[in-house]
Amino acid sequence: MHRDKSSANKFMDLRKRAHAYLSIPIGNGRALSQEEVKKLVHELDTYQIELELQNEDLRKTQQELEQSRRKYTNLYDFAPVGYLTVSGTGLIVEANLTAADMLGVARGSLLRQPLSAFILEADQDIHYHCRKRLLESKKKQSCQFRCRKKDGTIFHAQLKSTVDFEMDGHTSRFRTIMTDITEQKKIEIAIQQGKREWEQTFDAMPDIVTLLDKDLRIFRANEAAHVFFKVQPGGLNGRHCHELFRKAASPCPDCPAVRTIENPLHSFTEIVEHPTLGKIFQLSSSPVLDENGELQYLVHTAKDISEIKRMEEDLFQSRKMEAMGTLAGGIAHDFNNILTAIMGYAELTKNSLSRSDLPEDHVDQILHAANRAKELVKQILTFSRKRQDSTKVQLQPQIIVKEALKMLRASLPTTTELKEDIDPECGDIMMDPSQFHQLLMNLYTNAFHALPEEQGTITIRLSNKILGAKEVSSEPEVSPGLFVELVVQDTGCGMEKQVLTRIFEPYYTTKGTGKGSGIGLAVVYGIVKSHGGLVKVESTVGKGSMFKLYFPAVEKRYKQKEAPEEKKALPTGTERILVVDDEEMISNFLKTCLTGLGYTVTAHTSSLQALADFNSRPDAFDLVVTDQTMPRMPGSDLSRKLLAARPDIPIIICTGYSSMISEKKAKELGIRKFVLKPVSMKDMANIVREVLDRN
Repeated sequence: MHRDKSSANKFMDLRKRAHAYLSIPIGNGRALSQEEVKKLVHELDTYQIELELQNEDLRKTQQELEQSRRKYTNLYDFAPVGYLTVSGTGLIVEANLTAADMLGVARGSLLRQPLSAFILEADQDIHYHCRKRLLESKKKQSCQFRCRKKDGTIFHAQLKSTVDFEMDGHTSRFRTIMTDITEQKKIEIAIQQGKREWEQTFDAMPDIVTLLDKDLRIFRANEAAHVFFKVQPGGLNGRHCHELFRKAASPCPDCPAVRTIENPLHSFTEIVEHPTLGKIFQLSSSPVLDENGELQYLVHTAKDISEIKRMEEDLFQSRKMEAMGTLAGGIAHDFNNILTAIMGYAELTKNSLSRSDLPEDHVDQILHAANRAKELVKQILTFSRKRQDSTKVQLQPQIIVKEALKMLRASLPTTTELKEDIDPECGDIMMDPSQFHQLLMNLYTNAFHALPEEQGTITIRLSNKILGAKEVSSEPEVSPGLFVELVVQDTGCGMEKQVLTRIFEPYYTTKGTGKGSGIGLAVVYGIVKSHGGLVKVESTVGKGSMFKLYFPAVEKRYKQKEAPEEKKALPTGTERILVVDDEEMISNFLKTCLTGLGYTVTAHTSSLQALADFNSRPDAFDLVVTDQTMPRMPGSDLSRKLLAARPDIPIIICTGYSSMISEKKAKELGIRKFVLKPVSMKDMANIVREVLDRN
């Protein structure tokens, strides 16, 4: 710029001097000297050079301007956003190529078109209010609406507009930037949808779910939490979880949320009982971390498992009862084997004695005791509920109650008072008499053991009572109607609540050593339930307990007393019998018994040896009598192999107890007779003869 001014000054000076020389008339002025001419020519050359340099600068400037113009045009036309200039009347007066491409028209066709022509009718109000705010505020405005391209494609657009003022300050037109935000809108919609789905899932969860800050304060809770604590949505915010669940000022001792805060990379779970709510919860706490791996908040879940725990307790009790049943089965098997030997040898001894021999009475007592033990085994199996082979008859319970009371009075000390209130018209029940007797003795014994220092009163009442649907609602297997009510009440120590809930568990007892095994009340419960009845217990610590047993009453029907059975001679035979029992005393008894009746008997204590003997001479036997429970090969497997070798061989299978064999299964295997131990000599003689005669 400085050079341009200097050059112009020189040019003006040369011009003045040239005019001065030219204004002198020819012949009047002095001629220019040679030096002056040279100087003038030099100055003219210099000026020419400066002019050429200026011309070169001008050409470069023009080129730079052209490049800038092209660059601006490219930036304007090919910008990633659309540029529009809109007149005050809403017409598009300028547009870049991006805007034209965005709207799907050529730029020439776009000019002089109203911008509103490309906006969906439903969104015209958005554009109108945006322009109105722009005119009123004269400040930049932004709005979003849907546009339709020329080909009908709809896209989401965002417009940011400013006012372009005239020289006098009046609004001339609007400068607008248009951006296609369709993909952004899709992402926003997806995020909103995801948020809605998360909220719906969060609120649909049946468990109590809360979001806790690092101070264990709730800042969000799901619908289940609001319903459980009976508050409106948001009503739990700001409160501590331990305040809600325990009404306490500090967290639970085993709170998983506290452990998560201490170890923010792990989740923790605990089972916590809240007495204030009467609930048991499974509490879970999981951390939510930020991008730096720092704990942001906790997800705390409380699942009400009170009912599950109750069911687990029921299942636990059921499994204990099942285990007791298994134990009872094992005891029954061994006990029945022993009883078989006792009864068998007692019968053999009795038959060998003459009528005048005194030991016959002793043998009768052995048989009587053995039969009582046999009935006791039935009680064990009834409790285990593995088999239901008890014989139910219509009986008058008052007769058995009075008989049991006579026995009880003889054994009670004088310090114990026994009261009775027996209704002779209480009604009849369907029951096994021996089971009813066993039930009574267990109840009496339990009442006596509850008396402190054997001092107090035991009261027995028997009457009838009608139970309605409400009174039997807790027992789905029991129908309302007329029942015979048996009440056994004592004035003993009574029971606490936690003891009362467990009294029917096998082997659970609070008695001291020598005062019972803890199975008595469990047997009572099993007998009553197996006869369609129910048991209710009331107890107060220090005042005593009262057991109420209810048995369905039946219509009275009495039979004349049957005449005593006449003694008959035992049936005999000459057939060949194979006896198999791993208990040597049983196999010896059967061999002695059957040999005494005329049969030819081969006895084995090994099922494998018996099978080998039979296979070596299958036609040497007319009958097989085998035990079921034997090592290496049970009686059922032995029977299969014997029948495979000789399908017509009759087999009698005996068992004290086995879950592997039943009368139905025995018949399916082709076994002729299923016999439960203990079996008397008389019964065995009749069974053997019956099977042989049918063959």
